[in-house]
Amino acid sequence: MTSLVEPVADLVPLKAIFLDVDGVLCCNDYAVLQPELLANLTMAIENTGAVVVVSSDWRLFPSKFTELCRALKHRNIRVIGKTQPSDTEGARPLEIIRFLTTFHAKMKRQSKPFRIKRWLAVDDRQLPTEEGGEYMTSNRFTLTDTNVGLTFNIAMEIINKLNRTVPAGKGIIAKQAT
Repeated sequence: MTSLVEPVADLVPLKAIFLDVDGVLCCNDYAVLQPELLANLTMAIENTGAVVVVSSDWRLFPSKFTELCRALKHRNIRVIGKTQPSDTEGARPLEIIRFLTTFHAKMKRQSKPFRIKRWLAVDDRQLPTEEGGEYMTSNRFTLTDTNVGLTFNIAMEIINKLNRTVPAGKGIIAKQAT
């Protein structure tokens, strides 16, 4: 006898990197992606299985966004979207949180099992000091040096943070202790 009830699909946990470009993959005055920095990102992706969400201002310029997506696709890095710009300058953390919320609502609405369970913002800006920065805890944020970008050591930090063991019951957005 076959069951009339379909089993509920297990959630598919994703790891995501919210990626800035200038000062991360591009540390020159020519807005040119640097192969050695892309190689370090590739290493981090290969060792974590993460997907990318573009949070960089490159998302605002169609030709630069296309260039970035092509470069990442060439390295088998999957881009699942981009954050929407805020009306407030210096609110990139809020843009990231808004993306997480809308992504999960969209996946639920479409009955898709994908959920971002671990995420990390990689940026050369001090996101913890921006609006919404309380979400940029040490496990959710990696700062790059504008002059050198995503180095081998930064790639290792990304790998360690995204592959860490998360205690049961922790959600995608850690609440600050009061």
